[in-house]
Formats: sequence, C-alpha cells, structure tokens
Amino acid sequence: MSITLARAQKHVAEQQRRLATTQQRSAWPQFLFHTTHVTNAVNIVRQGFWGARNVVENFHDVANQGALASFDASHDYARLYFRPRNPFHVRTEGIKCVSDLYRFDYQMSVPVCFIFLLTDVITRNDCLFSKGNVQRSHDFLTSDENFDTLDFNAIYHDSWTDANNRPYIHDCRMAEVAVQGQLPLAGGLNSIIFRTKWDMETFRHLCSEANVRCDHPLSVEQVRSSLFMNEGFHLTDLNFSDERIQLSFQFPVRNAPADKIYELTVVQNYPGGSLRFDKKMELSKPSLSIVNFKAEPKAIWNIDLERVLAFRGRLQHARSEIFG
Repeated sequence: MSITLARAQKHVAEQQRRLATTQQRSAWPQFLFHTTHVTNAVNIVRQGFWGARNVVENFHDVANQGALASFDASHDYARLYFRPRNPFHVRTEGIKCVSDLYRFDYQMSVPVCFIFLLTDVITRNDCLFSKGNVQRSHDFLTSDENFDTLDFNAIYHDSWTDANNRPYIHDCRMAEVAVQGQLPLAGGLNSIIFRTKWDMETFRHLCSEANVRCDHPLSVEQVRSSLFMNEGFHLTDLNFSDERIQLSFQFPVRNAPADKIYELTVVQNYPGGSLRFDKKMELSKPSLSIVNFKAEPKAIWNIDLERVLAFRGRLQHARSEIFG
C-alpha cells in the first residue's frame, strides 16, 4: 500500500490542528482534490471513475502539453492533489480573455472540483504519491517513511512568496496522489463542489441532456477562494424577468483587456424558435441587462463569454411586479 491507515489518520489530525485557525485551509488535510472542466465532470460521473489520461477518451484537455510530454509514465495514473488552488489553476481556471497572450486553446471556463477522502485513497495498494511536481521530478513514492519527508508546510502554503522560496513552494504545491489506471468514485468521492450556483446548474443541465444520473453530493463553495482561485472572468448572477435577462460578472483579475471590450453571446432556445444576442461590447460595470427576449419559462439558455461556455440551462422566469 502507499501508506498505512494509521499514518494517514495521523497526517489528517496533525495538519488539521495546525491549520485550524485558517478558515480557507482548515479542511484541506482531510481531502484530495482535482478540478476539471464541466463537460469532463459529466463524463466522469457517467463513467463512474476518475481515469488516467491513457484510459479516458475524448475529453476537454486543459493541461500544459509541454509539461505532460516530459513524463509519459504519469499518464497511466488517475491523479489528485493534496491541495486545491495549485499553480495549475492559475493558467486554466475560469475564462481567459481572447486578448490574453497566455490563453490556452482549452480552459476550465466552468470549473468543477472533485473532492476525495484522503484516508480512503492514499491507503490503496495501487496508490503512489509525490513530494512536488512529478512532471519535473519523475519520481513517485510509497511507504510511511517516504511520506514523512513531504513538506506539508510548503504544500499547504497559501501566502505570498518571494524570489528565494517561490520555486520550491510552487513545486511543493503540485504534490499529488496517483492511482494506477482509474479510481472508482465509489472508492472515496466525498462531494462535487462548484464555484457558483450557476456553474452547478450548468452541470446539472448537461447531465440531464446526456441522460446521466448524478447521485453524488453537490454543493457550492462555502468559503470563497478555499477551493477555487476565483480570478478568471465568470458569471456571478443571472436573472430573467419579462423579456429581460440580467447578467452579473466577475472581471478577470489578470490580463483583462485594456479597452474593456468583451465578446458576449446569449442564446435563448424555446419551443418553436430561438433568439440570439451576439456582440463585442465594452463592459465597464459588473452587470448588464439585455432585452427583447421571449418571456418563456421553458427556454434553454446558452451563454458564452469570450467564445467559451459560461452557462447552459434553464432560468426561473419572474414577471415584473410593476407591469404584471
């Protein structure tokens, strides 16, 4: 086995005690994490397992392909991380603007976090772990003795770094746990967490469209930025009243367009037709109302920001209190 149950339980107890006063990190030691795009999340639930890259087909691949090529052996493992919000999230989580020079072709525009119980996974016979970024070290480990060498002060580190400690801490933050081939969701999945309720509704709707049943606990992040970076462009609220839809946004923290011009597409599909708003426009305020849609409660809405999915699903329709 990777490590004994006693060592895993000791880790959880020690690290929870150490992080007890930090609201964002206090629950981290109990769990292992991996965040993926919403369409991948639907397929994972459909399959019933978290799979290695060499096992899964036709997925929305947001990984750095150059880094992946440096250690092919890692592709045989289903990989989880000791912590959320690691350096992988900086480049991939949330919508990156079209003008962003660092934008990948694929990104987690609607991120979904799968949370597994550490004690259930790391004690498996087919489980390994790493001290840091295994794409660099090429080194997976086992045994209680090797687990004792992991620097959890650095792995769970979540404050500013400087030129002296930055490379080491960023590497440690990528420490992971890997299971050969695939990890059944029944073998430790605790819950599936979303950044906003609109992300969760998108997941639910995509599951419904794909005829996928999800019996796993779903919830929205309770302590902001405990699981997600929340730095990318995304929707924070949606309201549909009469013929008007109102969208609220969080603007990107990094590399926002200097001219504040964003691409926005809103499509309303309803029985017998559809309406479309498709425009490049300046967004100087974090909310926008668009009119001339149909007051149809059965409509399916598809919203793209910067050419990628931001929301898909139904919206509860409310009649105006003034005009009835």
